[in-house]
Amino acid sequence: MPTLSFSEQSLGTVNPIFQFDDFSVYTSGLIRTDSANPTSPVLAGSSDFSSPIVVYFSEMVESIAFDAGYFDNLGSTAISIFGAGGVEIQRFYNDGYGIENFSFSSLEGIEGFYVRAESLEEAGFAIDNLTVGDIVQDLQSPYLGLQNNAIIAERQLGYLNGTGSINDTLGLNDVSDTFGFTLEGDAVITWRTYLASDPSVSYSTSRSYGSGYNVASFELDEAYPNSENYIVTYDVSFTGTVDGLLNDLINDSLADWLGNVFDLQAFKFDLINALADNPANAVKIINGIANTYRASRICDRPCGSDR
Repeated sequence: MPTLSFSEQSLGTVNPIFQFDDFSVYTSGLIRTDSANPTSPVLAGSSDFSSPIVVYFSEMVESIAFDAGYFDNLGSTAISIFGAGGVEIQRFYNDGYGIENFSFSSLEGIEGFYVRAESLEEAGFAIDNLTVGDIVQDLQSPYLGLQNNAIIAERQLGYLNGTGSINDTLGLNDVSDTFGFTLEGDAVITWRTYLASDPSVSYSTSRSYGSGYNVASFELDEAYPNSENYIVTYDVSFTGTVDGLLNDLINDSLADWLGNVFDLQAFKFDLINALADNPANAVKIINGIANTYRASRICDRPCGSDR
């Protein structure tokens, strides 16, 4: 957290700018001495201390603290803190005489502040010893990393099918989570991640996977400053061909057919529900099953035998 004592630049500097590694501090006013302030020099709005002082930051910051005064009149001066877009998020008034310390923090961020007399302040005011907190990070939602099934998964999800969700946490010293899962066939999985604290911070993608064991890694480019809970949702769509699905259905149901317990009508409804997004394929499979079912009924007797 850098602290400005306003001795960093020469006396008389107008509207000084202070640059740090990752942000800058812009001011309106000038640097001058102040016999009423024991840590002079200070930043004043004008040479007679009567004008407003404005300070703003090139990046949103989490906190600020500074000294202001010397105040000769109670409640004369407003300190207004503003957030994104210059919207005021907090206002203070001096509730004492002399030099007062003001501080404020916001996880949403502080864009700047101003100090302005709203009633008589006989000798004016200045600010000094400005401490600026960390930059507010624009949090990202974890994204799906490159496919690498050789990675040892931190969590095992078992067999995935249909839709579902996973909860996990990333933080300062943890920038990735790896999940292992198994698929019964080739599939496309649509993944979506979002922050529990702000669902609008989200990410989504689709990726193809082979049958069997797979690994998915969700990662961050930059660590969160604090622990953040996030949610992963998945939607598995198996990608077998229509003929392949037909063969699988026939093979899986063969015992039912031979035992005469297969209910074709009920299965039609189940299959249509399962393939609602592709009714043409559903019809093709149903017709194939129906033909096979009829053939199996005919061959309950020795095929080719007389009545």
